[in-house]
Amino acid sequence: WRLFPARIAVRKRGIAVSILGVFLGMNFLYFQNIIPPLPLALREIGVYHSIIRADDEYQVTRERSETSRFDFLKEKVLHVQSGKPVYVYSAVFAPTNFGTSIVHVWEQYDSVSEKWIPGARVTFPIVGGQDNGYRGYSLKTNPAPGRWRVTVETIQGQVIGRTFFTIERVQNRPQLETQVL
Repeated sequence: WRLFPARIAVRKRGIAVSILGVFLGMNFLYFQNIIPPLPLALREIGVYHSIIRADDEYQVTRERSETSRFDFLKEKVLHVQSGKPVYVYSAVFAPTNFGTSIVHVWEQYDSVSEKWIPGARVTFPIVGGQDNGYRGYSLKTNPAPGRWRVTVETIQGQVIGRTFFTIERVQNRPQLETQVL
């Protein structure tokens, strides 16, 4: 403004409209849950057969499968024996000295009403500053077969991320592998 006053005077209205447009656009996206609540970001989410926490690591058990580079396009299918639980693990990044609570919301799809039916809500606190993000998990004991989703959200209901999966009931235990997160 001080270096080129004539040039800025001509474009002052355009600059103000641009700044206002970006401000209104970001607020619209934020309040419509199109972008995650800042400063939180979902670093990782997964569905597993079991999770064991040992010190600062999580040992997860998942189904052994042939992987391809297009796996992210497919909905996960979990083969579960009757009476066995299903676990959802998430890692949420939060800046240093930032503390809040997050919620895992379990929902099952009802094909008759074509709606997601809310189920369990598991709330746990997070504190920022960890390199891997704050990690935690929730579980559903003996879930019914069908389509499921677990939404990771703030206490206020702002969506941070979500995972979808299908549960199929099996008689025999599927072939499993262990991984450390």
